[in-house]
Amino acid sequence: MALQFILGGSGSGKSYYLYQRIIEEASRHPKRRYLVLVPEQFTLQTQRDLVAMHPRHGILNIDVLSFQRLAYRVFEETGKEIGTVLEETGKNLMLRRVTQKERERLTVLGGNLKRMGAVSQMKSMISELTQYGITPERLTEVMEESRRSPQLYYKLQDMRLLYEEFHKSLEGRYITAEEILGALCQVIDKSETVKGSVVALDGFTGFTPVQNQVLGKLLLQAREVLVAVTLDDREKADGFFQEHELFYLSKKTIWSLKKMARDAHVPVAEDFVVHQGEESFPAGGVSPPEGGQYGRGPADKGSPADRGIPADKGIPGDKGIPDGPASGGPGSPYGGAPVRGGDMPPGA
Repeated sequence: MALQFILGGSGSGKSYYLYQRIIEEASRHPKRRYLVLVPEQFTLQTQRDLVAMHPRHGILNIDVLSFQRLAYRVFEETGKEIGTVLEETGKNLMLRRVTQKERERLTVLGGNLKRMGAVSQMKSMISELTQYGITPERLTEVMEESRRSPQLYYKLQDMRLLYEEFHKSLEGRYITAEEILGALCQVIDKSETVKGSVVALDGFTGFTPVQNQVLGKLLLQAREVLVAVTLDDREKADGFFQEHELFYLSKKTIWSLKKMARDAHVPVAEDFVVHQGEESFPAGGVSPPEGGQYGRGPADKGSPADRGIPADKGIPGDKGIPDGPASGGPGSPYGGAPVRGGDMPPGA
């Protein structure tokens, strides 16, 4: 069990280093499983990159998966039954049925139901609430905090009603895509695929709360977790940071995963920083790509995040991680490592 970050600016060669490291380790340990997690839309490209980079052009003990594909792999292995997964069209139809049924109880949103795209927008809102772990109880708390704004208060009241009734209508019959990772967390401890494997993550700009739950399980089950994060080599990965900074999301991701690892008593290895254009390599590490510099190799086009393409759902608006910088002292539970926590509750 260990966590390590691979850091570097856009185009510095982080993905190349990470993939080459996975390939070399997989060749030395053919019986060990390696899981490369990337956003859903980049699984095929990552497979092609790994096959092109492999000296034998085969990746028998390396699996390229997204979070959802990992979930289905574990469900198949453990025999977990999750029911029928409701797609976007199905969610729209179920929500339209709920809105028609509860129309008389909707104070504000009831008058907008005939507008084009209204149900679809409500469906998107419900999906995000589910993905970020916002419960009806939490919505009630926000409602009470917004009593001074009647319009917001009654909109939240309507949204809570639709949220509750929508999930009641699915009970025992369907599951939404946003709930799949929650089901994965229930059975991932039983998976032999994950246990003792090496997990590498690339192409993510951040993780949602439910993805963080899965990562927390992986930290405990996997032999090693490697995370590639875009961060300029002139930036400090640890320490104070604020929302206006260019690499705020990257630093927030690093901070939250390191805190998660320390809370679970998982060792955190020293960050490996890839310096663009530098001819320096880890001892006994990766051979340089063509050109003699540690930049992009022939199969490396940069991570999806480097290419400016949206990764899996990002983390804007995430309320699960406190904002505001702070620094842990030598006697802090984080072992003196710099952390954030401006509004972190005492003893958290």
